[in-house]
Amino acid sequence: MLALSIFVIILGLASYLYVDAMLVTKGGASIMKFNKLIVKKVTCILLILITLAYVLSAYFATISVAKEKYAADLPELKMSIKEVENRLKKLITHSIGTSNESTLQSLPPTLSASRCIVSDLATDRILFEKNAYSKTPMASTTKIMTFIVALENCDDIYETVTVSRAAAYTEGSTMHLAEGETITVHDLLYGLLLNSGNDAAVAIAEHIGGTAEDFCVMMNDRAAKIGASNTNFKTPHGLDREGHYTTAYELALIAKEAYKQPLFRKIISTSSITLSGHYLRNTNPLLGVHSEVTGGKTGYTSGAGKCIVFFIETVNVNAVAVLLNCPTSNDRVSDSRKLINYTGANFKTYELFTRGTRIDYFKVEKGRSNELYGIIDNNVYITLAKWENSSFSVKYTRKSNFLTAPVAYLDVLGNIKITFENASDLPIEINVTSEGSIVRKTYTDHLSDMINTLPYIFG
Repeated sequence: MLALSIFVIILGLASYLYVDAMLVTKGGASIMKFNKLIVKKVTCILLILITLAYVLSAYFATISVAKEKYAADLPELKMSIKEVENRLKKLITHSIGTSNESTLQSLPPTLSASRCIVSDLATDRILFEKNAYSKTPMASTTKIMTFIVALENCDDIYETVTVSRAAAYTEGSTMHLAEGETITVHDLLYGLLLNSGNDAAVAIAEHIGGTAEDFCVMMNDRAAKIGASNTNFKTPHGLDREGHYTTAYELALIAKEAYKQPLFRKIISTSSITLSGHYLRNTNPLLGVHSEVTGGKTGYTSGAGKCIVFFIETVNVNAVAVLLNCPTSNDRVSDSRKLINYTGANFKTYELFTRGTRIDYFKVEKGRSNELYGIIDNNVYITLAKWENSSFSVKYTRKSNFLTAPVAYLDVLGNIKITFENASDLPIEINVTSEGSIVRKTYTDHLSDMINTLPYIFG
């Protein structure tokens, strides 16, 4: 492009000299004046052409220099697919080790409960199940969903509720509310989960939903959003009603949703408390007896039998357990103990990646920055049984080998699939996303690049 600029300049000078020679040859003042105007116009046009030639030469030089730099850096800075996979394998091996403690499979417990499930909190992996997908009544474990809907639809949990006659005279377990009594939603939630107060459930339902029936519609809508499609609520308290049912699996989903709420965790871990003149005592027979149990919710009706939902926290694993339709209270406690021991002794959760772990490196064209890291944006865990071999395979796929601006924060740049040899239910898929954002260059940015290319053009 430098040669083109020089050629245009020479052409301009030659044209000027030619016109001047013509003026001298022809003579005449009027002709000279006329041709001087032509000379000025031709000179202006040539200057414009020269400027355009420079701009174009600078632009193409910028692109040429950028591409040369891009091509030179690419082999050194962008890892191959194989290199990324090897890096991932090293990180995973460092997290879980090369082998587990035992290769002998532990025998699952024999339970009296007709339906049961233990679901890992970190990964949602099912650690144990028995008839977990068949429908059954669930008694007062219903109140876990009552809590969720109440908390999510109450502007202020310290707003007061006037207890209706229907609420005060609800049959079954109670927190001993009186008709006309005023009490906060906060205190009702404690009575709901600790004393398993049916009166508290109706008072909450009427306050939030207008009627208990309308509140149950809200409960069913929320259950559907959680993914509990085989669950149906007819009451806010769980007394036996035709068409009131769930499954062990879906009750675990509901319990995990409630467990996200700090207030829920606080209430179910409380042994006893006095609020608004009501002495409330936790009905959970495991709390304070088994150090691994952080709380839960019991239930009983003649149709549902003895039920319990409880949360297990051990050094190795955190999980939620659901037992439905145990024959007796002793059976419920015995089954719970078996699940606690089985879960804690046989499973372990590993953190494979921490949030922000850099996985891949990308070069970016036409952006204000020319490089970008691909990261894992969430903590990634895996829970393995101790008899499961830790052998695994990793497959990494890039969405594209080249990035062009703009690139937005958390744009998906690739995908990781991890498969464990003896755990067919554990294919883990993780998206690799952009660590930051890169905007596309503007005309101002390109002009700055052109100025910076002057040494390449005239140097």
